[in-house]
Amino acid sequence: MTTESNVSIFEEITQNCSQKNIQSHSKKLIKKISFKSSKDIETLRDLTFLLYIYDYIDYVEKIIKMTYDNIQNIKPTDGWVWADVHLIWGLEIRLLRKKSETEKINQIISEIDKRLKRPPRTEAKEMARRERFVIWETKETGYIDVTRCEILNGWVETGKTSNANAVRLLALSQLIGLTETGLYPVLNDNKEKIETIINEYKNAIIKTSK
Repeated sequence: MTTESNVSIFEEITQNCSQKNIQSHSKKLIKKISFKSSKDIETLRDLTFLLYIYDYIDYVEKIIKMTYDNIQNIKPTDGWVWADVHLIWGLEIRLLRKKSETEKINQIISEIDKRLKRPPRTEAKEMARRERFVIWETKETGYIDVTRCEILNGWVETGKTSNANAVRLLALSQLIGLTETGLYPVLNDNKEKIETIINEYKNAIIKTSK
């Protein structure tokens, strides 16, 4: 549901953030934001991580608060919405680490872990899903490359900059949102490499976005 308080945040972002990619996402959410819509929350996810990339941390924190204020509007079985909310919470963990707020971090990780294991996904299936996340060297069928490296290279080679940046943004949101939770074994083992990729994608988005 679009509420006045939600809309005011996006209007403020549109007025105060000059980047066109940020404005494009915030204007969509001024028109409509529902925590029952996977498309709306996908846009919210992208906006949140763009704000992080351009260092608008105050707005990132306001959106994080918005997710908690709207938890009651998300169905327990709405996996697509929860997946993006979890990524936003993963970014929150990243910000909290700078403040050394360990207790709050652990609470968020516990909440994410609990929600990921909710029906209809069994705990065994959830753990198997986490094992499937890999970084770019691994290209085995059935695994999920969180860097989206091959897809990204395809768009770069054809000169499709906006498509390439959309892939970078999705990859960056997962590289941060998943890794910060500590719930994914392969990502835990490759944190230094992941940070390198995050910075590479972040700088490419800033450099090539109009």
